[in-house]
Amino acid sequence: MLSASDQHMYQPGLLYVAFGRMMPEELYRDQANLLEPGIELHVD
Repeated sequence: MLSASDQHMYQPGLLYVAFGRMMPEELYRDQANLLEPGIELHVD
């Protein structure tokens, strides 16, 4: 998989941030950990 970033942002969570239910840093996760085994992440 090719991506511009190694981080994934959970965009629907922005609404929770706006209402104080989540912290902005909770929206980001390492993309490589979200992929099925055998799929390689390449950042360009």
